[in-house]
Amino acid sequence: MPLDEPRAVVLVHPPQQCLPEFLAPWLSLGAELRLQRYLGTTRLIASSPEIRDISSLAGGARFHVPVGGHFLRPALTVAWPLDAPLRERSYRWVQLDLPFIF
Repeated sequence: MPLDEPRAVVLVHPPQQCLPEFLAPWLSLGAELRLQRYLGTTRLIASSPEIRDISSLAGGARFHVPVGGHFLRPALTVAWPLDAPLRERSYRWVQLDLPFIF
């Protein structure tokens, strides 16, 4: 996307399903199906309409760490695209999530 063009807004909408499995009280594994749709029409989407809707499958581990009566729940996930053109280009996402529950 050119730098002079505003970024498109992305909406993540149902069905976004997560299937967690607790291996221990401090560790869980999860898999998630993600469907995303660009709401805006940038030049990139106008020239490649097939990228308006993106579906991906993600999986990873989440830790559950008590911190002073609260919880830190860091996670590391990897996502793979399920449709063209991102799958054809071998895209992968790695995400580090650091939520603090208070």
